Amino acid sequence: MEKLTFESLQVFLVIILPGFIAMKVYDLFYPPEKRSFGDSLVDAVAYGLFNFCFWSWAIVGMDLRTYPTEHPIWFPILFLLSLVVSPAALAFGLVKIRTWRWLLGKLNLDEPTKTAWDKFAERKQPCFMLFHLKNGEFICGWFGDKSYATTFPQKPEVFVEKIYAVDQETRVIQHCLENSLGMVIRAEDCHLIEFFAAVTDEKPTETIVVQPKADQAAANQPQPNPEDNGHVRQQ
Repeated sequence: MEKLTFESLQVFLVIILPGFIAMKVYDLFYPPEKRSFGDSLVDAVAYGLFNFCFWSWAIVGMDLRTYPTEHPIWFPILFLLSLVVSPAALAFGLVKIRTWRWLLGKLNLDEPTKTAWDKFAERKQPCFMLFHLKNGEFICGWFGDKSYATTFPQKPEVFVEKIYAVDQETRVIQHCLENSLGMVIRAEDCHLIEFFAAVTDEKPTETIVVQPKADQAAANQPQPNPEDNGHVRQQ
């Protein structure tokens, strides 16, 4: 086994370390699938080389043996900027570029979001969620500010903060259950999940969801609003 030399330590500090920092910051926004150490090392080197190109004017020719003692103030500042702040900013900039819709359209690229479920969780848009369970039953919940949906690499699950009664025949969302503290639903227990906007004063809706074959009387039933503390709002 080769001994750790000063030159290899320089390579680690200048290339590998900032590369791993950039990679980990990017993974905070878009977690990857499990990868091997070799794949991680390749990604880290790629990030690190890009960062090195930006800071080469300040790093090339620097002697780490003498520079820290000769410049006790500038060395830690330069170290922090080039090896920590810069790679983190590089990763954040890459996230912004990968989610720039105009650029994605021009280059015909997909967004880095792994699944459609992750896209829903990312938007955090308040809505009613109607769960079609595999046993044939329907459950409805309100996805609001206090709700939470898991993202990749975790299995799709959602916590809805309020539970609503659902007519099992017409699929009409009725009223909030009393003393409801919410529930957790696993996507694997459903064969379909529907999303519906809430009834508001500015844009009332006559019906949230009904079966295609439901009669008109069921479709015209008053619909709930999560802000009404479980009471049905009259249209």
